[in-house]
Amino acid sequence: MRKLSAYRPSSFLGQVQLADVKKALTLVGFALAMGYLEAAVVVYLRQIYFPQGFAFPLNSTMLEPTLLVEWGREIATLVMLAAIAWLSGKSLLERFSWFLFVFGTWDIFYYLGLKALLNWPPSLLTWDILFLIPIPWAAPVLAPVLVAASMIALGLGFISLGQTGRVARQNPGGWLVMAAGATAILLSFLSNYGTTVTRLCIPYNPFDLHPELSASFAAHVPTNYPWWLLAFGLAMVWAAFLRINSRGSKSEVTVQNKRRSS
Repeated sequence: MRKLSAYRPSSFLGQVQLADVKKALTLVGFALAMGYLEAAVVVYLRQIYFPQGFAFPLNSTMLEPTLLVEWGREIATLVMLAAIAWLSGKSLLERFSWFLFVFGTWDIFYYLGLKALLNWPPSLLTWDILFLIPIPWAAPVLAPVLVAASMIALGLGFISLGQTGRVARQNPGGWLVMAAGATAILLSFLSNYGTTVTRLCIPYNPFDLHPELSASFAAHVPTNYPWWLLAFGLAMVWAAFLRINSRGSKSEVTVQNKRRSS
């Protein structure tokens, strides 16, 4: 009987898992509300800037004083997501995990909100503006949805890693690879408008946008998305997670062996 009981999860671990399930459901509710709120704001913005329906190129008035207001809204969104994630965890890793989870969930609910309110996008390959800081991010909708789904899975994976008592921080190489993969994904989003900045060789000052650069942004219609860069970035991120998870498993086994020997 003692041997069998040794393989049963402790009551404390069971409570932690149940608490995490409840926390995840609460965060899903928060992300759903935020996703709808973000979609509603975009409905108003499109009525102002794109009354005939959203399409590229961007309305040039978006790149004038209103741009700073949009920046403030985007920063506020990130602060709210980071704040709820910070309150949901105790360790830095746990907070990071919940941030990935709630960010990815919010992003997917945002697109579901747009579909419900505007019947947009017509397809997952429709181009969208994802972000405006420091320059516009552009990609087909499928790209941020894939990233959001990966963030949800990674967040839950790291939470599971923490529940088993594995030490994920003892692998700086894995974290560096993950950071490199995230950078590749970011560059895939920035590539369209980033090439415009590079081509013009004009110093970029977002608070005082050069007229020629502003005109180029307003005339730019994104056409080619570097799917290979997105795939490369996601592959690096997941390879890094598997490495961190594997190292965590080895650390757990080492700790268990030390306990048995003592």
